Amino acid sequence: MKPAARSVLGPILAFAWLGCHASAQDTVTPGDATVDAPKIIGPVADGTPPPEPPPRPMPDVKVLNTVVRHEGGRTITMNRVEPPDLPELPPPVPPPDLSDPKVQEWLAKMRENARETRMAFVSATVYDHERTLLRWWLPGDPPKNFEAWSNIDFNHLCGFGSYEFEGVEYALLMGIGNMDTEKWRQIMANYGRTLELPESPELPVDRPAYLVTDGDTTDEDGMAIMEGLHHLYAREKDQLAAAYEARVQARIEREAYLKAHPPKPMDTVIHFWRRPREARNGLEGGVR
Repeated sequence: MKPAARSVLGPILAFAWLGCHASAQDTVTPGDATVDAPKIIGPVADGTPPPEPPPRPMPDVKVLNTVVRHEGGRTITMNRVEPPDLPELPPPVPPPDLSDPKVQEWLAKMRENARETRMAFVSATVYDHERTLLRWWLPGDPPKNFEAWSNIDFNHLCGFGSYEFEGVEYALLMGIGNMDTEKWRQIMANYGRTLELPESPELPVDRPAYLVTDGDTTDEDGMAIMEGLHHLYAREKDQLAAAYEARVQARIEREAYLKAHPPKPMDTVIHFWRRPREARNGLEGGVR
């Protein structure tokens, strides 16, 4: 199959290129000016750590017996205690009555407002932060496989887990690796070998673009995954690039902090007790 090059341009150029889908070698613009703009679902990670959870209050307990172990430079203390005065767990919530008109109305609204969700399985190898070799799959029997080269640094697309494109929500599951070609050339040269790299095609330098090198380019579902990601990057490039740089800086600062302040093993204290059988609310087991 001949490779098909695709690039993300503006809505006006999109209209001008609508007649160019006949040849696999034509550069085409994915999407349509009338389609809702792609968007990221949820926050974009920028290296900011999550807030610390509030401390959990510990009840007063009466220790009955204690076992102490020393492992890995820390002390583990296990205390068997009398059952503390804790509120009982609520009973399990009963299943809804599907014959209830209110439940049926709620289910009908849920079905009406449900958004189509698909999985986007993507593998990305980024070369020198300049181009990315992409492989992605559509589940099926047999599965459909695709491969393409992109001029996007896909590290920028690692900060979120879901996006929406053309009314479909995609859950992005991406595995990514980075290749520093100069570094690997030196490593291979030390062993008297030459680094062999996959051949990458020429791509535009003024806009996000990709070129399919394997797979059925007429498969709309398969192409929509990559079309959506490139449309999204064209729209959110500044935000995604800034978030990536912030993640890199946060990682560097965290590594420096841990090097200067290596974590020390923390002692652990475990309280356990057995609940009376009549107080278990039908739950399996009795240890909390």
